[in-house]
Amino acid sequence: MDGRVKTLNPLIYGGILNRSGIDDNVQKEHGMINLNLMVINLYPFEETIAGNNVSEVDAIENIDIGGPSMIRASAKNYYNKAILTDPDDYESFIKELEINDCSISEETRRNLAVSAFKRTAMYDSAIHDYFSEKIDKESIPEEIPLGLKKISSLRYGENPHQNAGLYVSHKQSDSLTNAKIHQGKELSYNNFLDANTAMNCVMEFNDPACVIVKHVNPCGVAIGTDIKNAYEKSFETDPEFQASLDWIDTFTREEIEPLDLVFREPGDPWDPNSPAFAAMAPLREIVKEKRLWACHLEPDLGGQGYGQVSLGLMNEILGRSRFGPSVFGCQAPDSGNAEILAKFGTAKQKEKYLKPLLNAEIASCYSMTEPQAGADPGEFLCTATRDGNEWVINGEKWFASHARFSAFLLVMVVTDTEAPIHQGASIFLVEQG
Repeated sequence: MDGRVKTLNPLIYGGILNRSGIDDNVQKEHGMINLNLMVINLYPFEETIAGNNVSEVDAIENIDIGGPSMIRASAKNYYNKAILTDPDDYESFIKELEINDCSISEETRRNLAVSAFKRTAMYDSAIHDYFSEKIDKESIPEEIPLGLKKISSLRYGENPHQNAGLYVSHKQSDSLTNAKIHQGKELSYNNFLDANTAMNCVMEFNDPACVIVKHVNPCGVAIGTDIKNAYEKSFETDPEFQASLDWIDTFTREEIEPLDLVFREPGDPWDPNSPAFAAMAPLREIVKEKRLWACHLEPDLGGQGYGQVSLGLMNEILGRSRFGPSVFGCQAPDSGNAEILAKFGTAKQKEKYLKPLLNAEIASCYSMTEPQAGADPGEFLCTATRDGNEWVINGEKWFASHARFSAFLLVMVVTDTEAPIHQGASIFLVEQG
């Protein structure tokens, strides 16, 4: 059979699976020789299917049968045997043999067994994925084996305090995971999400195209005669709005940026009690006269209802100064908190908090992230429970922007641990002080 069953032999497996002192007589009876060290490399199935236009016949011929069987047998018997499946382990293995008089510790054998089981799991997952692609893609599988390999560490996860790595399956397509970084620092999880969003969007076009992405949202898309032309067009907007941008650019340079040289305390732009906050008041009035105040809000709240593209172009200019967003009434988290209050707040809450917030008389805080969870509600531990007519919030939050000088906090907590993630959390308005 052209070698298909050469290793499927009881004499081989007897030498691998035998237990010292238990199976000695059986071994002697059948002439089985001890195989104390197995060094096994599998048929290159992953490499074969990664090629272009590989045939199913070639893929099948590169499915190893005896190799995984011997690996699993050796790993199962790691008390008595050692199994090597990764060439990167050879050097350290040889050194231990030299140091320990040709013996290997049980700890090392156990670690090698874990690596061996991982190798066969990854191998089987690659085979499963290959053939799964050829069946009904509309069906929802009951189980999904994940054979993922870490190819790099990421700068951080969704939030800076979280460790993260980049893992890929055996076959990558429509992804930037294998892209080369030519300059700049190590990428983060969010960087990869944004980059993949941009790539998948630009692939929708046959002509040269450019896509600008912020927080996984395409906010500028254009096609052109060439890449440079498409890039320039992706920033274009209507003439009237361009005139506003030109005014914002001049106003920011001449009136707002000097504030950064005068007021240097960290909380200056947001603390209602700071001299800097008062210094911004006349500038805010000018912005309001130009109808550019809180442009993210709908007209009934005093804004212009600008979309992501317009806001992105505005904030590209305002971001030159830490006072810019506050002067224009679009600083976070007040901008988002105003929208939440406008849509969900009670009449009393709107009167007490929304009006002064829109008039830049107070600051607010949005408290969501947690040390162990970042911004993932599925991992939140902070809860709120009823105590008579009151709610009691139990837990820890961090990265609570503006908490020390805000008039109120909007706090996201879990109120129903049994409900789905998107239904189990609630936002509470908590008065400061």
